Amino acid sequence: MLRLARSEQTPLAVRLSAVRGAARVLPADQVAPALQPVLEGAKDGHVRRAAAEALSNHGGCMLVRAQAAREDDPQRLHRAVQRCGR
Repeated sequence: MLRLARSEQTPLAVRLSAVRGAARVLPADQVAPALQPVLEGAKDGHVRRAAAEALSNHGGCMLVRAQAAREDDPQRLHRAVQRCGR
């Protein structure tokens, strides 16, 4: 799943499913290290948003906030950042 999530050639719907699936099947302590490269490196904003939302549910809020500060569209990660604020 992680290979699919990271691949820029993989169709968007498959990448999004791979990000969500990885967050569900990986042990909690492995989610952040596994999805950090996707959050920081994906060219597609939808993929970065999916990674941020998954990370916000698995203790990766520091990574989410840092990426939100780098985003060109401040609304893209808004929901994930809000979830981290709870």
